[in-house]
Amino acid sequence: MIISSGGGFILKVAMVSYPNIAVFQPVVNADRFSGVGGNLVAVQASRISTSLYQAAKLGSLPNGPLFRFISPFRAFLSSENDSVAARILLLMSIPCHLIFVTAIMLIANIAFSPLFIGLYLVAAVAQVVILLFLCQYLIRCMWRYGIDPDSSAIPLLTSTGDLLGTALLLVAFVMLSAMNDAHLRPSSLQDAS
Repeated sequence: MIISSGGGFILKVAMVSYPNIAVFQPVVNADRFSGVGGNLVAVQASRISTSLYQAAKLGSLPNGPLFRFISPFRAFLSSENDSVAARILLLMSIPCHLIFVTAIMLIANIAFSPLFIGLYLVAAVAQVVILLFLCQYLIRCMWRYGIDPDSSAIPLLTSTGDLLGTALLLVAFVMLSAMNDAHLRPSSLQDAS
């Protein structure tokens, strides 16, 4: 709750300078229905947790010491099942975000520059990368210390996703503003009516 509230505070501050940032909140906020990063990391958390339940008793790690899971290379580049799943989930995030950007353009009647879409995708993918990396360690850390990850990890990961998503989205807006990009301009459809 406290972590997620940090995302709300960032959004409140951001809306003063960038009121259009609000249309992206349902997409990047992990604890909302449409939060892409939160939904993807919840899938990964459930997968890892289920594999731990099948392989060992709560409190003992079946596949090596905890420090082994601190590596980003292990999280995304190894041949282990959860690493393969992380790559697939990461790749899924790009078309999902493109679909949401297209929906926002059509529903809110806002045109985006290619630079805006590029920076938005970088922020969105960065959120998913960070969440998936945290997930591989957090689930195993909780398991190792006897905490049921099914009940505890997903709320922590999604609230962290809320904070990260809002912060990274604000960074994208600030960068675009610094580059004087007309990233949120009325579309030609609105001008024609």
